[in-house]
Amino acid sequence: MATVTKKSGMLVLPTRISHVLVEATNEPRVDIALNIVINDFLERRLEEAIKKIEAFEDKWAISFDEFKERCGHDELPDKSDPYSWEVEEDFREWEAAETLKKTLLAYFRLITIIFVVGMNTPLKIQLRTGNATR
Repeated sequence: MATVTKKSGMLVLPTRISHVLVEATNEPRVDIALNIVINDFLERRLEEAIKKIEAFEDKWAISFDEFKERCGHDELPDKSDPYSWEVEEDFREWEAAETLKKTLLAYFRLITIIFVVGMNTPLKIQLRTGNATR
């Protein structure tokens, strides 16, 4: 299990995990390999959120903000009942996808800042073998 030490803020990774990161990314530095894996994960999640958003935009032929406003005024494009199960479910899922997209974009900015600053001060990663730390 990875842990962060309180005093140094150092990330402690089990040796096996660091090896997996290095081998999976073909990057010898564990800090850079970890950044690659995190970015790939965030990218994949962002792509999923965008696809879901685009599917709702195609279905309703409007943006989420317009959909939200029209629901409030009972003016949906196909005269759907804004309180029907289908519309409420679409609203909930669409809103969740929009929120996830905003959150992931914020994470990308944060990771980029941390990594760029970290290039000047390398991320302190300590490898752990069994119970001993090295």
